Amino acid sequence: MTEASNLAYIRGQHVYDGICYANAVLDSSIEALQTFEVRPDDVWVVTYPKAGTHWMLEIVGLILSGGYPEKIDRSSSSTLIEMIDLDQKLPDTKEEEEQNPPDMTPFMEKIKKALSPRVIQTHLRLKYMPQDLLKKAKPLSTDLGQTMSKSSGKSAITMRTFSSCSTKTSCGIRSSTSEW
Repeated sequence: MTEASNLAYIRGQHVYDGICYANAVLDSSIEALQTFEVRPDDVWVVTYPKAGTHWMLEIVGLILSGGYPEKIDRSSSSTLIEMIDLDQKLPDTKEEEEQNPPDMTPFMEKIKKALSPRVIQTHLRLKYMPQDLLKKAKPLSTDLGQTMSKSSGKSAITMRTFSSCSTKTSCGIRSSTSEW
């Protein structure tokens, strides 16, 4: 186990707007999200950490791939939008980090170039999301209905609302609380 004093910067934490984040989360990405271009066919998976994010991504992937797991495109959902691209070996110690510094390119840059429909995941609060997210895209949540309701007057589609799907366009997603 690496001592805290020898821990690589990327393995540490920092505070942004009073909230503690891993150093892999970039303040610049959080700020850039406000003006991020949302596409009408984007699917945003907005979850608390450890609240079913992976399950939600698998469900969405299966819906978009017509139920074929081998056809799921994970290119835009492999990392949180606010982080660096985690598809790399991250150093554990300061020495490793000096010898092989991680690529600090925001994962958001990869998402911007992704083909539609993009599946975008985040653990950020709604106040950091793009201004037109609730108007343009399809945000899904494991338990943020109340948060989104208070902010927008609309309910979020939650994990409990998925039903059987036959095609990409007729997924049978229903909101159990009110209109969307």
